[in-house]
Amino acid sequence: MEHWSKFDIPQHALMKMSAEKRRELGLILPGESYVKKSVKHENDTTYSNFPLMLKSVGLPVPIAEHRFAPPRRWRWDFCWIEQKLAVEIDGGAWTRGRHTRGAGFIKDMEKQNAGTMLGWHLFRVTPEQVKSGYAVALVKEWFDKFVT
Repeated sequence: MEHWSKFDIPQHALMKMSAEKRRELGLILPGESYVKKSVKHENDTTYSNFPLMLKSVGLPVPIAEHRFAPPRRWRWDFCWIEQKLAVEIDGGAWTRGRHTRGAGFIKDMEKQNAGTMLGWHLFRVTPEQVKSGYAVALVKEWFDKFVT
């Protein structure tokens, strides 16, 4: 597949492409990200940069915010459906965020256990681990080991 950049394709042609097609090609428009905007991710570029970091080391672009256990509303932050690999980026580790307080921690356990029962492999990382490159190295090592 030929690799494109947003500079190779005129802006008007990008605008006519579906968001799914742009994501498949690894293209984004100014202000657009791979991650559906939500309150928890609105001001954090870690989430929108993660797919680009993965792509830069030759990994496939993950699906963002995938509902993995309907009718439950649980979503993986990022995943590769075919490989059943998911990455959750858990913030607030040092500020008593949602993932480290009692009720949130228990709900995360329930979600993770349900994913495991459905055959999913899960990596949980912090935004700092994404920024440092640790999360990308972890995913790359998994792909190198388990995907041919």
